[in-house]
Amino acid sequence: LSTFRTQVGAAIQLCEDSVRLTAAASTPVTVPGVLSKFPLMNYVGRINCVTGYGAAARHQIWALRRHGLRLRVIEAGSTGDPDPFRLDAFIQEVRKSFSDTDVVGGTIIHLAPNCVLPKHFQNPRPHILVSVWETSRLPIAWVPIINRFDQVWCATAWQRAVYASSGVDERRLFVVPFALDPALYVADGEGLSDIKRGGCVVLGSVFQWTERKNPRALLNAFVKAFRPD
Repeated sequence: LSTFRTQVGAAIQLCEDSVRLTAAASTPVTVPGVLSKFPLMNYVGRINCVTGYGAAARHQIWALRRHGLRLRVIEAGSTGDPDPFRLDAFIQEVRKSFSDTDVVGGTIIHLAPNCVLPKHFQNPRPHILVSVWETSRLPIAWVPIINRFDQVWCATAWQRAVYASSGVDERRLFVVPFALDPALYVADGEGLSDIKRGGCVVLGSVFQWTERKNPRALLNAFVKAFRPD
């Protein structure tokens, strides 16, 4: 969270100019000072979704709120409910949306670029895109969509380089890693080193088994790391 705090603070510095790109965006700033100028922002995303975009959005909202930002949550359409019986306190807390009448100081849009709709751009500026991509080149149709945003938050430096080489304006790109609060996950029970079945260590992988997620690389790494004996 401390790393997230520093990098988000540098990114949100752009909000001081509302919509104008400025070199000052790269100047280190303290998050509380910056966020106090924009006490309320929209957060558009798949908050109620079981996908990775949904999980990432919920943790980003959690972290931003912990650092003083009030967010008006706008659901962008979801597939599957991660908490249909309303039993998960974390998810229920994240779903809460501020409904006061303060002036909205900008809009964070946490979606894949091809899922951004014209209506999303009708929200107050600056518009900040949060998205990820796993290959070394963006789909060409995405580039003009991304360049409509005032800022783009990339989860890694590698992703930032991919966006820039694909034609996205570098001045808009900031590395803001996805947030994760370890305090939310207190494991009860055996540790990973104790999980064995028949004398073997059991490894788990949780992701979508499609070409885009590159399961072949995972299997190749396993074969190289372990021998039959």
